[in-house]
Amino acid sequence: MPETAEHLKTANMLLGFLSQDPENVNLKLDAGNALIDAGKYDDAFDLLSTIKPDNDLFLSACNLKGEAALRALNYEAALEAFETIVNAGAADVGVNFNVSWTLTNLKRYDIARDTLSNEAVESIPQAAMLKVQLEHQLGDFNAAEMTARDAVARFPEHVGLMAAVSVLALDVEDKDLAAHTAKVASNHPDGKTTIATLALDQGNVDTAFALFDEVVSDFPQKPRSWIGRGLSQLMRGNYDAGAKDLDQGAELFQTHLGTWIASGWAYFVQGEYDTARERFQTAMNIDPNFSECHGSLAVIDLLNGDNEIASRRIKTALRLDNACFSAALAQSILIGAQGKAELSRKIVEKAMSTPVNESGQTLTDMLIRMNSGGTLH
Repeated sequence: MPETAEHLKTANMLLGFLSQDPENVNLKLDAGNALIDAGKYDDAFDLLSTIKPDNDLFLSACNLKGEAALRALNYEAALEAFETIVNAGAADVGVNFNVSWTLTNLKRYDIARDTLSNEAVESIPQAAMLKVQLEHQLGDFNAAEMTARDAVARFPEHVGLMAAVSVLALDVEDKDLAAHTAKVASNHPDGKTTIATLALDQGNVDTAFALFDEVVSDFPQKPRSWIGRGLSQLMRGNYDAGAKDLDQGAELFQTHLGTWIASGWAYFVQGEYDTARERFQTAMNIDPNFSECHGSLAVIDLLNGDNEIASRRIKTALRLDNACFSAALAQSILIGAQGKAELSRKIVEKAMSTPVNESGQTLTDMLIRMNSGGTLH
């Protein structure tokens, strides 16, 4: 008999006993547990809610209610249940983690981070993983890196933690840490994506594409895998497919600037300049202080012959970041065209593989760099 069916059989048996002894709280807890195991989360929650606050087992019931609500993705109800335990002064590290995890799912990231206790982080690998992800999500890379290094030493074999650290390591440009942690988490979608990103960075496009494609197929909700596959497509010269993948990643990430820029370039090299401008402008609307937005739009302006506007954008981009790749590309085009701004697909295709600045960076390098990191997705 399948395991779920066995759990349901047990739950029904216990409910039968409970019908004969409806005030038996221990039976309610056992039946609630069995219903959760059987996937009957709402039924479990409703049953456990009948246990009154004046009962000695009320807090145990709250803990199970919180678990049932979590599994049902009813995060508000889960938070209320777990916070009842906290307010009663009976919370342990497990409850603390559950509160923080619930707040995370409610996208209350700063409160979730502040709620998570040091005791939980030091004793529960899942809590250490969550702390890394929350600090990463909130952009506190120094704190995230410190937490990550301590957690890796404390829980060196925990796959989920290693996967989360591998993503962070890419963002803080520690390739050794990324490679080490991703190797431990090689069967985890985030670990696999990190391995693929490192392969892409090393020019192993076919290996990277195969890994990204595998993650996309199995976990289509993972934006970094779509982005990676899109970048792999660009490096293969498959600009249309790459643009579609990058669009999907951008929609999933929503505010990831590098992906909108990469998508714009993918459309640009196909001659779809209006769509490219839309993608660049979307990035600009998200963060007007991101230099690549201005530099990329400057290239579009040059194409349209708007040299004066392009020049202003180039100056702005270089003021924000004197190493801005797209500004350097736009500047070289402006100088090379002597103000006539004759921009073609061939120029940018060449930029995909030809260094155009002093550091030897190519457009592909820039796109990979902007898309290497990630957040709680």
